Amino acid sequence: MILVFLLSLLYTNTHYNLDKSAENIKDFSQIIEFSLKNKKIDSISGRLDKFINLKILNISGNNLSNFEVDLSKLDSLELIDLSKNNLSKIPESIFKCKNLKIINLSGNKIDYLDPRLFKLSGLEKIILSKNNIEDISNDIQNINTLYYLDLSENKIKYFNINITKLTNIKYLDLSKNEIESVPGSIVKLDKLTDLNLSDNYIYKIPDGICNLGELETLDLSMNKIKTLPENIGNLYNLKTFNLNDNLLEGLPGSFNKLKNLNALFLSNLKTTEIGFQIGELENLINLDLSNNSFSFFPEFFKNYINLKYLIFRNNNITVIDSNICYLTSLESLDLAKNMVDSISADISCLNKVRIINLNNNNISVLPSYLLNLENLSSLSLNENVIEEVPDLTKTEIRILQIRNNNLTKNTLLKLKDIKSLKVYY
Repeated sequence: MILVFLLSLLYTNTHYNLDKSAENIKDFSQIIEFSLKNKKIDSISGRLDKFINLKILNISGNNLSNFEVDLSKLDSLELIDLSKNNLSKIPESIFKCKNLKIINLSGNKIDYLDPRLFKLSGLEKIILSKNNIEDISNDIQNINTLYYLDLSENKIKYFNINITKLTNIKYLDLSKNEIESVPGSIVKLDKLTDLNLSDNYIYKIPDGICNLGELETLDLSMNKIKTLPENIGNLYNLKTFNLNDNLLEGLPGSFNKLKNLNALFLSNLKTTEIGFQIGELENLINLDLSNNSFSFFPEFFKNYINLKYLIFRNNNITVIDSNICYLTSLESLDLAKNMVDSISADISCLNKVRIINLNNNNISVLPSYLLNLENLSSLSLNENVIEEVPDLTKTEIRILQIRNNNLTKNTLLKLKDIKSLKVYY
């Protein structure tokens, strides 16, 4: 029988004695997982060497500033989770875990990436996010088994070229650092499926990134990118592409070759002339065009027959016009922070829409064809100039947000009396 040993509160104050907690265990060989998660412990003493078949050690979510428990005899140990503690360095005991496959040290205060970590030749997954690491050791190239590397939310300034020697890497997250450039040798990471470089200071993307044929998710949001490589359309397997909040002045013509895209995020563009580049992406399900300068629903929407989620907030839309009818699969529509003052009857074609957000517009009248959409369950109308609300008792709306309008007291009382409706006013 295989057991998981979830330690109870057998400690005094905030110290934990491993020897005392194990006094009643008869057969240590049966235990494969040892958990001390979220116990508010700040120190641990004792031994673990009797747990000869231990595979998983989880001491996350505590207050440990050091961890000196000997792990050298735990030959079966594959996973160590010391995340969300107060460690300032990688514990020495970890370097003796010869068969370790997964290490999670995220959410600590580690500022030095000890090269001895990369002598653990069997490591497959390293999570060191939310620390204070500034540099990546050149020795990182020594782990040819590594397929998952998360160094997000650190203080890394340079994309170490030796990362591109990790030829088996599939997941790489360097988001929320201080990186300015990406080496062209990234082309060597030809097994990469997920790449996150968001929230850095990157101003240029190398052409080599276009040859990462296995890439499915690419996040370049919140950088300083002005242009994309001309051959970006070669990323045929790309499903999610996040380009929000850059300095993009346009998109390359090959962009329309990204036929497998399901999710595209293009907020804060410097142009709205993108119809040719994205108009043929008929497999889109999720599209973000917020914080741009669109003044109408563009004609290129006609190919978006599969689109379910559209974020079109903070543009210059004044009228919900007939082009909305192209989006026959739409389930969620966000038009907040526009200048909408008129809703045409064409909106009645959205018979699958469940959620509509029209906050912060200039709407004064609520037409019945909006309220009677057969699947509409949540409607947000905060910060408009609405005075009256038609009868909602026969609609499918269950949540109505209508704060900061010009509603009369009588209207509010009627809304409150509808038992099937949750009103926020």
